[in-house]
Amino acid sequence: MTRLTKPVTRVTAPHNPYGTLRRDINITLEPGGLITLREARRRQSYSITVDSLFLLLIRREHDAKQKEKSTKRALSTGGQRTKRKSRKEK
Repeated sequence: MTRLTKPVTRVTAPHNPYGTLRRDINITLEPGGLITLREARRRQSYSITVDSLFLLLIRREHDAKQKEKSTKRALSTGGQRTKRKSRKEK
């Protein structure tokens, strides 16, 4: 792999499933592991480090798996949770 020594900017095709944002997105890979996103013809930009992005994606996938497990568990028990004994009942 080639080391990144100067910023590299690329433009994505406009894609927005919500239909409100129809601008291209400029993505800049910067040295030091920084990714910057910006709408075309706008000044506001958003940056994130590669490490933070990686952890965010891992957490997102983990949360999706946990949600799937809990949904599966709720369906198998008929949507009812088991009653737990309170401290007073013991």
